[in-house]
Amino acid sequence: MKREDVRFAFRLLVASAVLLTAIALLPAQVPPCIRSVIVTTCDGQQHDLTANVPVVTAVSAALGASPASQPSTAPTSPPATLPTSQPTSQPSAYVWSPVTPPLPTTFPSGYAVHVAGAVPKGYGIYSVNHTAAQAFSNIYITGFDQNGCSETYAGGLTIAGAISINALHDPANLFDGQGWYIEGVDGPISISASCFAWNGWQTGQPPAARLQYYHGLYINAPNSLPSISQCLFASNSACQIQTRAGGNIDSCVFVDSGIGVLNVMSQGGCTISNCTFIGGHYYWSGTAWVGCTAIQTYWPVKLVNCTFVAMPGQGTPPTTIAGAETYPSGMIASGGAWNNGGTPPWTAPPAGTPLLTATNCTIAGTWPGTAFSGASPAAPPGQLPAGFRQVQAISYDPAPVVNAVISGQLSQAAGVAQIHAAVQAIVVAN
Repeated sequence: MKREDVRFAFRLLVASAVLLTAIALLPAQVPPCIRSVIVTTCDGQQHDLTANVPVVTAVSAALGASPASQPSTAPTSPPATLPTSQPTSQPSAYVWSPVTPPLPTTFPSGYAVHVAGAVPKGYGIYSVNHTAAQAFSNIYITGFDQNGCSETYAGGLTIAGAISINALHDPANLFDGQGWYIEGVDGPISISASCFAWNGWQTGQPPAARLQYYHGLYINAPNSLPSISQCLFASNSACQIQTRAGGNIDSCVFVDSGIGVLNVMSQGGCTISNCTFIGGHYYWSGTAWVGCTAIQTYWPVKLVNCTFVAMPGQGTPPTTIAGAETYPSGMIASGGAWNNGGTPPWTAPPAGTPLLTATNCTIAGTWPGTAFSGASPAAPPGQLPAGFRQVQAISYDPAPVVNAVISGQLSQAAGVAQIHAAVQAIVVAN
C-alpha cells in the first residue's frame, strides 16, 4: 500500500472516530436533522461518511466542546417578543449603518451547531446526490467558506428553523460565500422560519470586498419552484435571495439589501407577498457601486401587501475607491437581459408580459435614485404605478431584533413578525 493511501486511511479512521464520539455525547432531544455528512480532513480532502453517521452535530475545535457539553443560557422556547423602546423617529442627523453583531457565546437549546474552525473552512453542510427528500431543521451554521449546499436531489428539500450567518469565501474559491446554495432539486423546496444574515461580507472588511457573488440564499437553475416563508434576511453581501427558478416568497423581512430579491427567470411564476423591505446598501460590481435595490427582476413578478421602507443614509456609497461611480438601481428595477450565463441559458419572458404587477403595496420615504427603473411598470409622469401608495418617511431600526434572532433570544418567526408589525404600526400612525 502506498504511503499516501496509508495516510488517507488513518485520517479517515480518526475522523470517523471523532464523529462517532460526538454522537455518543449528543443529548436525546437533539433532532435527527443532519442527513448528509462530509468530513474535511487536514489535507483538505472531503470524504462522505453519510452511511456511517446517520445523525451528527459538529462543532469546531475553535469552541473546544460538543454541543452536549456547552452551557446554554438561551431558553428552549425563545420569547415571542423582544422588549424595545425604539422611537418612531430619529434625529435628522441619524444615519443608519448596520454593523455585524458578535457571534454568540451560547446557542439556542436543541440546535445542531456548526462553527467553522481553522482554514480550510470548507462547507458547513454539503449535501449532494440524494434520491430521497432531505430535511434540515433547528441548525445554526456560521463562518464557513460556504455555509450550506444542497445539490442534485431526486426528492425535495426542507430547511426549517435554520440560522446561517457570516459565510466568507476563501480567496481561492471566489464563488463560495453563500448562506445556502441550492441547485438541481427535483422535488418540492420549502424554506421557512430561518435567518440568513451577513453572508459574504462582514463589518471590518474592505468595502470593495462586498462583491456581487455572495448571497443569503442562492437558488440556481434548474430547480423546482421554491417556497420561502417567515424568513429573516439581513445585510448579505449582494442579494438576500437570488432565484433563477422563481418561487413563492411570503411573510419575509429583508433588512439592508444590496438586492432584496433578484428574480432571473420564473417560468413557474414569482409571487412576493406580505413582505417588508427595510433599507439597502451598495456592493462592488468590479467597476462601480451598485445596489440599494429591493427587487430586481428579468421575468414577471407579482407583489401583494408589501412594504418598502427607505432608511436615512442608505444612499451613501463607500468612498474608498477614487473615482468610482455609483449607480443606484432604484427600489424596483425590471427589464433588460441577463448576461451572466447559467444553465439552462437565460431566455426572455414572453413578449408583452408585464414584468411587475402590484396590489396594496406601500412605499415609506424616498429610495435612492428612483423608485422604479426599467421597463415596467408604466405610469404617467409624477404618478405611482397601480397598486402602490406613498407615505412619509419613517425611521425604525430593526437591528435589535435581528441581533436577538442571531443570538437566540428571539425565534426567527417571532423576529419576522415583530419587525413587520412594528413597521406597519408606524406606517398606519403616519
